[in-house]
Amino acid sequence: MRRRQGIDALLLLLAIGCAGPVLAQSALEGDSGWLYRSLAIALLVIAFFSAVAYRLSRLSAALRTSEERFRLVADNAQDVLWKYDLGQQRLSYISPSIERLTGYSVEEAMGQTVNKSLTTTWAQAVNSAADYLTAHPEETKSVVELETIHKDGSTVWSESTMSVIRGVEGRVLEVVGVSRDVTARRLVREQQKRFLAMVSHEFRTPMNAILGIAELMAETKLTPEQAKYLEVFQNAGNSLLDLINDILDLSKVEAGQFKLYKEDFVLAELLQGQVELFSGRAGDKGLVLGLEIAADVPPFVHGDPQRLRQCITNLVGNAIKFCNQGSITIAVERDAPDMLRFAVRDTGIGIPGDKLESIFEAFNQADGRITRNFGGTGLGLTITQRLVELMEGRIWVESIPGQGSTFRFVARLPAAQAPPPSAQLHAAAGAAQRTFDRPLAILLAEDNQNNVFLMRSLLKDAPCNIDLAENGAIAVAKFRSGHYDVILMDVEMPVMDGYSATMEIRRIEQSEGRAQTPVIALTAHALHEDEQKSLDAGCNKHLTKPIKKKVLLDALHALTSDRTESEPAAATGAPPGDMDRVVGALGDNPDWDVPEAMARLEVDPELFLTVLGLFRQSLPEYRRSIGALLAAGEFEEARRQVHSLKGEAATTGAVRLSGAALALEGALKSGDSENFVSLLEGVDRSIDAAAEALAGLPLTTPKD
Repeated sequence: MRRRQGIDALLLLLAIGCAGPVLAQSALEGDSGWLYRSLAIALLVIAFFSAVAYRLSRLSAALRTSEERFRLVADNAQDVLWKYDLGQQRLSYISPSIERLTGYSVEEAMGQTVNKSLTTTWAQAVNSAADYLTAHPEETKSVVELETIHKDGSTVWSESTMSVIRGVEGRVLEVVGVSRDVTARRLVREQQKRFLAMVSHEFRTPMNAILGIAELMAETKLTPEQAKYLEVFQNAGNSLLDLINDILDLSKVEAGQFKLYKEDFVLAELLQGQVELFSGRAGDKGLVLGLEIAADVPPFVHGDPQRLRQCITNLVGNAIKFCNQGSITIAVERDAPDMLRFAVRDTGIGIPGDKLESIFEAFNQADGRITRNFGGTGLGLTITQRLVELMEGRIWVESIPGQGSTFRFVARLPAAQAPPPSAQLHAAAGAAQRTFDRPLAILLAEDNQNNVFLMRSLLKDAPCNIDLAENGAIAVAKFRSGHYDVILMDVEMPVMDGYSATMEIRRIEQSEGRAQTPVIALTAHALHEDEQKSLDAGCNKHLTKPIKKKVLLDALHALTSDRTESEPAAATGAPPGDMDRVVGALGDNPDWDVPEAMARLEVDPELFLTVLGLFRQSLPEYRRSIGALLAAGEFEEARRQVHSLKGEAATTGAVRLSGAALALEGALKSGDSENFVSLLEGVDRSIDAAAEALAGLPLTTPKD
């Protein structure tokens, strides 16, 4: 009421002020109508300003209502709404939900700078977002995941969407943001990452034995029939490995674990390498494989060569699969600034128009008969699409049934500022063509006897002397007192793992002024992060199982300048009839799957009996060490031992023991201590049963 009275008084004063001069002028001139005109003017002034005041009052009320609504929403929102003053480097507003996220009340959060209440990383992210949005006014927001320290000291993660408030001159004054708790999502992501690493390791470990032994068998004297069987076996194994890789790649993409690792590279070399890679397959079908590079394509580009190569490989592989005559062409041209357009054209069977979109879906192919007639899983195009999207591009297809298809994609590949150091690549390629000049002294750090036997077998024709270390600590001790040309380092070992051993070796070299000895990591972990972990530890090369003989020898050539002669390990021969006796004894035992074990080793009698002999020797030590480690509370080391036992049991076909070890390993991973004793008893009983089954059989062991 008082406010309204004040407004009325103000309007009256304004009216008098406006009408006063008119009244005075009219009185001086003797105008008799001056009074009415003055009153009319006053009334008009009062009406005008009354309308203005009413409008301002309505706007003020609407603003108060809007603020109240915003405050109501902000105060009850699950997400945290906040404003950050860049000048004072402190929060100027934050919603009550900050207490759920960080444990700090609004008063506590408002009373501290971000550097105190949250981590430095968080403050840097806010300022970085302000700098970025200032430099890029066309951008409206920045989205990042921020690490936040809870009041109780724990770490929580929030996804923050940030925008800026600018002043009259366009200068950024404040950052406003909405933060959502994504700690659980990150935990799931980390679990997915660990699961993928575990799955990759578990898949590749048996594949290493299968394909490794198949490669060795190909070098032995085989009858034409045996050679044909072996070819089928190798093709099936490689197809299975391709499927494993595809499933893991797709899983990594869906889990958000796929990242681009960018570098400068020569585009023409990469594409020419693809042509050379597929020329044999294309030639076998009578196809012409060509390459077209437009003149305006930069010779050096910046991007992820491995992922680009994977895209081209998938598309060219598909083209060869579905093309029986004619030609296939890989083409590249400029599309837009920093963008290149690639095309893979073929004269194959083509794709129906109603299938052009669905072929990019996982496990989908244009026709159900394709899987039966041509093979494949339908994952290649799905993975390629995801990779292209990671490279900030898109992929599409144009096709006419019966005439052929053209798959096109664009990708961000800006021109490189300087040529990449390809001279090192050429030097390594040249080294791979050289022969060994003198015996190589190799330190093999490996705790699994089956893997030791396999590595010795892969290197049996190479001139080298192999010194064995059963764990990382022994490897470090042998390195300290000896000299080696190269170290083959398994990364999963007891006592000291391969990463720690390599870091200690590098420390010794630095402190003693030694030249660096090449270290090659050997592992079934196939993720890029695993490779980076090996390189960060000091390894020069990361080889993923299954390890092919040529890949291993090429790595040795590339990393060593001097070559050697060595004494390979050879197994004692298996007398005729021994294999039949072993197969007969184990074939009737339900604890064993002899066909599976023989399939892994391609029923090579010598090798099968040798692997079984090594396994029989290792059983007592496994029984003793696992029990002792659990009793001492060394659960992680016990898990490593159980993991190794599980792998050896699976390789030899000891299915009961492999299953018992798997159960115990799972309990050790999850910390299910209540079941340790019962599961260990199951493993012990399975070890005893396996030892009893192998006792008295004519098994062989490798000679040192």
